[in-house]
Amino acid sequence: MTHIRCSALLFDMDGVLIDSTPAVARVWSRWARAHGFPPEEVVAKAHGRPSITTVREYLPDADHEAENRIVERSEIEDLEGVVPLPGARELLDHLPR
Repeated sequence: MTHIRCSALLFDMDGVLIDSTPAVARVWSRWARAHGFPPEEVVAKAHGRPSITTVREYLPDADHEAENRIVERSEIEDLEGVVPLPGARELLDHLPR
């Protein structure tokens, strides 16, 4: 087994430690409907990109920061179906504290 000494680790949570796909799809679907866009199209473009990029693309004249805060708050609040990926808990349990 290889051992690596370090003082900190940085993880990207989504797709590394957790799967938030269902919640992300719900949030972007609601956002799309609220702004009159096809939910399936918006969800397909939004997942895996910074939310502000999607906001800018669909609402070029909006307050992007404000819209982005709404989306990000919704993603934080909607946790239904967000699950740890296989091995994530074991990895974290084995890290020194």
